[in-house]
Amino acid sequence: MLDHLDDIESDLSAFHRVKKPMRLGSSRYFLLAERLVHYDGAVRAALTAKAPAQPVAPDSGGGPVVVDDVRAVAAMTQGSGFPGIEYSGG
Repeated sequence: MLDHLDDIESDLSAFHRVKKPMRLGSSRYFLLAERLVHYDGAVRAALTAKAPAQPVAPDSGGGPVVVDDVRAVAAMTQGSGFPGIEYSGG
């Protein structure tokens, strides 16, 4: 995260109109910052550039999708946009 403070500041300014993000209270800062991945901005571009391409799991007919790659699970569950994804593996 520390490598991307400029990206976070830029996106907070562009999408949330926060001109001085370091003056926000920590709870407000992180509430807004965690949403930035959902916008088409610098934060999403940085995460997309770092993330290795992952194969898409085939639809299992409505059951849970099992993902065995820990990095993929971590990337998917960083935001609140993926409720219900569970890791089953070692």
